Amino acid sequence: MEQVIPNHYSKLLLNDNIGKNMSFTDRSPYLQSLLFLFFGVLVGLSGIYDIVSYESQNIVSIFSVISGENVPDSSNISSSSVFGYWFIFIGIGLAIIQFMMLRRKKTIVIKDGIVTVDKINFFGQHFSFSESLDNYIGLRYRTFLDSKGMFAKIQHIIELNHEDENKTIPLFIAYKDPTVRERWERMARELKKPAIINSADGDIIRPVEDLDKPIRILAQEGKISDDFSIQEPIPNQLSIKHKRMRTLIRQRGFTFDIHNFIYALMASAFVVILVLSIKNSDLVSIAISPTIFNSFLVIALITPFSLLIMTHRLEINGKKLRHYYVWPLLKKKKATLRLDKAEDIEIYINPKTNLRFIGINSDERTIHFGEKLSDDTLFWLKRYLTHVFVTAAPRD
Repeated sequence: MEQVIPNHYSKLLLNDNIGKNMSFTDRSPYLQSLLFLFFGVLVGLSGIYDIVSYESQNIVSIFSVISGENVPDSSNISSSSVFGYWFIFIGIGLAIIQFMMLRRKKTIVIKDGIVTVDKINFFGQHFSFSESLDNYIGLRYRTFLDSKGMFAKIQHIIELNHEDENKTIPLFIAYKDPTVRERWERMARELKKPAIINSADGDIIRPVEDLDKPIRILAQEGKISDDFSIQEPIPNQLSIKHKRMRTLIRQRGFTFDIHNFIYALMASAFVVILVLSIKNSDLVSIAISPTIFNSFLVIALITPFSLLIMTHRLEINGKKLRHYYVWPLLKKKKATLRLDKAEDIEIYINPKTNLRFIGINSDERTIHFGEKLSDDTLFWLKRYLTHVFVTAAPRD
């Protein structure tokens, strides 16, 4: 099911003064836009410098003809001027775009039960609306996987949700905040609104009284069902191994990510330049034979591309669930979550890639897993992990 996702401008919105009366601004990252604006100006100036140099050489050429000297090669000059015009075009375009990005913003005021939004869009046009706070459905919490390969980040968004998504407003946006769920629950209580979880199949409303309750407690109260049987066959896309003290859940195959490919290219280029620079030193050329050196160069070139062979792994160890990124030569722990503290597990959808994944949340941690898995496999894994959380003993 395709979802309509509201377009918020901020990458970071730390709103700590939540209450019946408040005001704040949702806008594009100011520093980022300024840096790109400055970069665009530099690119344009470099193009101007190139053209000025070209015109100067033309003047020199005219005097050279008059004096009977050799005329410089005009093909190099003309090609240089073409690049200059391209640089000016790109620089002006980049500067204009960033300037327009700086202008766009939403000024949001909540006062006396009325929500007022004054919006300036990308083209500088003004729009505004006012809406009663009572017409808002609740406080929605959603996570967004900003995929950048091994440096992927999870963006946490808390928003005041309206039936018309164009009237949905952000209250809090952050990439890394261990208290985000506590903040979401506190906002829901202060505004006396239901807490909403944004899943792949639509919004799920949690009553305020169910907040802070772990999955095992909700199951005891009959609000979550645990119908999983350990006799069920494991889907082909998953590998589950039970060892002495832990259970390993691995997504079969490896996940290709264009960002990891770029990182590998950059790392390989850096290593090759470094190794060739070392080779040119007299000390190394005397101490190391060409065969050993060339073998080392090949290894140094190939090793960064092991980043492309990445798999995701969940590890249930004792009373904790750990999430790892695994490569042939590296293992990176992304998050650790206590089993008895998990408050919800849902299937979410990434609006950028339109792929679904498992999201597990507690007050302290969030784990995303399985973006390349099929819907049937994700549903099976959700039931399996729900069973794990329901049967987890509370930890003292």
